[in-house]
Amino acid sequence: MVAGKHIKGQVPQKYIDAHNDILTNFNTRFPESKLLQKLTHTDPEELVRQALETISQSQDRAAEVLRLYESKRVPVPLLAAATGKNEFDTWAGLINESRFHLYMAAGTNEEEQFNLEQCDKAAKHSLVLSLSGLMTFSLLGLLEVLASRFTCIVFQSTLDELHRIQQKAAVNVDGYMLIHKEGEQFIRTEVTAEDTARVGEALNKMVAFVEERCQLAGLQTAPSNADLEVSQKVGIHNLHTALLGKEIGMPVLSDDKPLAEVMRLMHGTAYINTQSVLQHLLRTRAISDDEYLRHIHTLLLCGYTYVRLRPQDFFATLVKDSFNLTAIVRAVLQMLEAPETTLDSAVQVGAWLLGSVFLDSIPIETKRNIGMYILQCVTQRHERRFVLVRIRALLRNRLERLAVVQLQEVNRLISDWERTIPLFG
Repeated sequence: MVAGKHIKGQVPQKYIDAHNDILTNFNTRFPESKLLQKLTHTDPEELVRQALETISQSQDRAAEVLRLYESKRVPVPLLAAATGKNEFDTWAGLINESRFHLYMAAGTNEEEQFNLEQCDKAAKHSLVLSLSGLMTFSLLGLLEVLASRFTCIVFQSTLDELHRIQQKAAVNVDGYMLIHKEGEQFIRTEVTAEDTARVGEALNKMVAFVEERCQLAGLQTAPSNADLEVSQKVGIHNLHTALLGKEIGMPVLSDDKPLAEVMRLMHGTAYINTQSVLQHLLRTRAISDDEYLRHIHTLLLCGYTYVRLRPQDFFATLVKDSFNLTAIVRAVLQMLEAPETTLDSAVQVGAWLLGSVFLDSIPIETKRNIGMYILQCVTQRHERRFVLVRIRALLRNRLERLAVVQLQEVNRLISDWERTIPLFG
């Protein structure tokens, strides 16, 4: 990373001095650490070679950690620590990279029911906000709506962590350059002043929200030594937040399911996620149906998983995008092939969607394009002919709504799709 200029009028001098001290003396104080390395050489070509070799080695380590994250679903703070980043930067990297996901929920009916009950409880008393929950609701632009329906409590160390992240982001206000490796190619990415300004604005809003709209809290009982050891891996602010939730008997809002599971097993803390809060806000009319759908779309496009969709959410998405196969339409329909979606759910929603599409007064070619994609998604992980038999049966049960000609059209589509299946497919 190449830093931009320091602007003393925007960043207190003591923070600039501390930043420069870290850059200068890090390798002396922590000789075994590879998180920050200082390269010196009299030969410019050799210096460049060393720099590229260091980047390559760091990239290899980061790739291994990311593979572990995707396969084992480790908490985001652990991923951040392993890659030498803070939780905010790691979260921002995950939501802006289509290959990765944020594991928000398991996607079961039992989990959804528990979360909704906890939301109702929190609405009557209070809701503890983790850094993860704050970041998501800031992304959605719903912090003020959240505060209008819940008494929001934040642990002091979470605010302290936000301040640290804010100060780090303020140092490079003029932008900077990143270099990473793809295959054998080194790629340079410019992070502009406008990019850093957007990040700074988001952080400023979160800090202002916590300071002005939330109640800051501490613990009555100090963490144990075992707890403090865990905090070295997941961050002291995440440990404090979990202990606070347990101490006051209120749920914690977090979209880091792996972290929530660790803290639930260790301390019995109840956690809820953003979608459950959105459902509560919809039920209490704090947001409209259209707003709810828009926020769900944002979560999907940012890689949050597992997002649960109602049948009407699928069709409303098709209508919103005029039945075109846009990025969000594909993302929504691909929920039918997600590992967390049961065969029964996929078949029932798929059949309902096909019937709804063929009932709509859109051109037949548009119906067929959408219909083919629905069938592709529904049959992706299951025995295709068996799925098609079930879909046909469900469509026949909708005969009272589907006219004979419409039923013929949808059956013709299914037959055309069936002919694309290999004999033993």
